[in-house]
Amino acid sequence: MSVQLAALEAVMRYDEINRMQVLRGVLEREDGCSTRLHEEAVELIGRQETLEAQSVLLNVVHRHPEKSVRRAALQELWRFDSEIAFSVLRETLADSDDEALQSDAIGGLRTTRYAKNSSAPTAIQNALISAVINRSKSERIRTSAIRALRDRDHVEGGIFVRIYDQLDSDDLKESLLSSVASKVGEKEDMETAAWARSVAFDPEASNAVRGAAFSAWAAHPTVTVAYLADLYGELSEPFLKRQAIYAIYMRSGSDPTAPSVLMELIRNEPDQEVRERGIYWLGRTESDEAVEFLLELLSPPATDTVPRRPE
Repeated sequence: MSVQLAALEAVMRYDEINRMQVLRGVLEREDGCSTRLHEEAVELIGRQETLEAQSVLLNVVHRHPEKSVRRAALQELWRFDSEIAFSVLRETLADSDDEALQSDAIGGLRTTRYAKNSSAPTAIQNALISAVINRSKSERIRTSAIRALRDRDHVEGGIFVRIYDQLDSDDLKESLLSSVASKVGEKEDMETAAWARSVAFDPEASNAVRGAAFSAWAAHPTVTVAYLADLYGELSEPFLKRQAIYAIYMRSGSDPTAPSVLMELIRNEPDQEVRERGIYWLGRTESDEAVEFLLELLSPPATDTVPRRPE
């Protein structure tokens, strides 16, 4: 088989041959080596990026008996900026009961341009949203769809706000809020940031979700080190204090006051675990002014000594 794979790769370098004819011939083989050869042929067909190649790939997706070959064909359809390729990806995600194929469809929807249709961004967005809120799909697939939405440039933060209440697990909500952080930071979306802040201070939400929401809100550029330091004094929950400390650390590259603010918070923080996280992130600022403070923490505690009575 390895020899035949090498021969297939080599013959594709010749311009004078009919590549598609050769590749179609490979797909017609049904011997013991055919599955691996079919996978390779499908990849080479995808590289042709012609209407004929697309037609062959669609046939493989719908009719090939081997799942691995169908998956390879579906992945190659990512290359094609067409209505039919998009439809196959969308239908596979919606209707297939095979998680691997669903995952491949999400990969295609994450990256496909489909620029020939002006309504494509909305159609792609809607296909992914449908997967996110579909409770019959696994959490892994739903999480993958959330991340694909995050990676689509046209998807605004408000989309995630609308989806949030339709999610039925904290893990999914955390994943969604991590995506919100990306949108808030990139697009400077104040409205979505304000929503994330409301979730962070919602006592009905779990600590994990609130922490993720705090990070999403803190990703907005208007949330400064000074503001976080002031807010820190109003926080009572240790998990939110840890999020505030991390947010301050994340600004240490652009705000030179971050290390000194962290030192002040560490000095006055009564919670041992919060102090430890503060020290952890302070050390990673690699600030010269933090060295003396960290060395001071390494010093043994002062003890009162009582002179020994002479014998």
